Amino acid sequence: MGFYEELIAGLKESIECDFDGKISRLAAKAETHTSTLSRLVTGERKEWLSLLARVADAADLTVISRKSFVKESPLLPSAKEVCWIDAKVVPNGEVEGLPAAEDFLAVPMVEGQAAAGRGKDIQEGIRGWVLVRRQNISACHRNTLLAIQISDDGDSMEPTLRPGDIVLYDTNPDNFRFRQPGNIHVVMEPDGSVAIKRIAVKQSADDTQLIFYSDNATMHPPLCFSLNMDYEGEITKAVLGRVVWAWSDLHMK
Repeated sequence: MGFYEELIAGLKESIECDFDGKISRLAAKAETHTSTLSRLVTGERKEWLSLLARVADAADLTVISRKSFVKESPLLPSAKEVCWIDAKVVPNGEVEGLPAAEDFLAVPMVEGQAAAGRGKDIQEGIRGWVLVRRQNISACHRNTLLAIQISDDGDSMEPTLRPGDIVLYDTNPDNFRFRQPGNIHVVMEPDGSVAIKRIAVKQSADDTQLIFYSDNATMHPPLCFSLNMDYEGEITKAVLGRVVWAWSDLHMK
């Protein structure tokens, strides 16, 4: 991949990850017209960029995102590359070989305080690993993923999610979408318990109210907390991650 392809790929990823998939928002931040940026990204106007790319390729330059210099927390386990070693294949017909290992990521499945991505004994909170196909997960989530399994009595998100289901969530605060109605997040209540909820936000002059609500609202009414009083004003103490994928057991549905 040359400089031109790297730049376009980087722009597309940034639009998806940082601007909610809206090219107009990147255009506004860059103080340019949406149509101009759109033609650039789609390759309609690339004469001058192609010249720049050829010069960059000749100089052996590459595109590096500033985000790549952000250090990950040493306490937070991250997704790992996959290497098949004596992998078992479901005996359902003839299968030649194994799927390409590079198509998958191994994501740690955690429990308890480890779900918050913090604590000295976080490694002890890893109960296993789940395999995720790269193509199913946006590139902006891949380095900050954790998985958690809904407990046997975790019926608050029924019928959307049921006990035993496994959810994949992104722990990067930049990718949280709790201010947009409808998104599901992994949250921590003030008593330290971890739950999966939708979030509503009410802003006042001197505080922010966080309402954690469930799909099974009859059995689990909404809970309201103060960001300042209950979480010392730190949203990352309340919201642990945004749910981006789920595996659901359908035999009871």
